[in-house]
Amino acid sequence: RFRILVIGKSGIGKSSLINHIFKVKKTIIAHEKPGEASIDHEFISPENERLVLHDSKGFEPGEEDNLKIVQDFIERRRNMPAMEHQLHAVW
Repeated sequence: RFRILVIGKSGIGKSSLINHIFKVKKTIIAHEKPGEASIDHEFISPENERLVLHDSKGFEPGEEDNLKIVQDFIERRRNMPAMEHQLHAVW
């Protein structure tokens, strides 16, 4: 599996971009308010189960708490022993 962390402002069109690029018809990024979804939640489309996405929950300027959450997530994933659990890209 290929694991990607998707970072961007809320409502910017992350879902549309991901769905178009990876040719999936179903939205696989949550449409939730910032702070409601967990960055650790895995979004997997039944149309492409090899792709695992994590949502930054709306990466807004000036939100230091969210920056810390993202930094901690990246660090945790980097230290995981199994390659399939590590983060492969940030987009």
